[in-house]
Amino acid sequence: MPLHARILGTFTIQTVSGVTQTFTTNFDSLDLSRLRSLQAQLSVSAAASSASDSLDVKIQDTLDGTTWGSRLRFLAVAGNQSASAGTPYVQRYTIENAVDLQSGERGYVPSGSASGSDLAAGTVLNGPFPPRYRTALGPQPAWRVVAIQTNASDTALFTATVTVLGQEWDT
Repeated sequence: MPLHARILGTFTIQTVSGVTQTFTTNFDSLDLSRLRSLQAQLSVSAAASSASDSLDVKIQDTLDGTTWGSRLRFLAVAGNQSASAGTPYVQRYTIENAVDLQSGERGYVPSGSASGSDLAAGTVLNGPFPPRYRTALGPQPAWRVVAIQTNASDTALFTATVTVLGQEWDT
């Protein structure tokens, strides 16, 4: 059956020069548990000038809003990466929902838990997608984008977007 894709969100990352900082942006409160896959694209249109500066971007999920685990971690972008609005630096990854899981994907410790470790750069963790969770405030998003700018040279500055597509089966 053919797949249909829809944009779930475009998340802008605009860092402040010369500061180490973390950005966290939640997806909308959509139930993504029935999607076939998520495709995410990181597009960097401006980078700092020093190779010692970096931008680390991840997509995370949660079952309860407290413990978040990385499902995708893009390769870190070095500050001396050649990128412009006309010729951006782009990475694209797909996280699969309904696939045969490798043994490491069947049972794991989420990266946000006490003894968890983060994914290696440039990897995804396939497996079932959590539905949105509920609180007294109503449905809450179970997915988010996290971007960390490391400033080693006092000149770190990045401009990027993360675009996420949800791919669903044609019924």
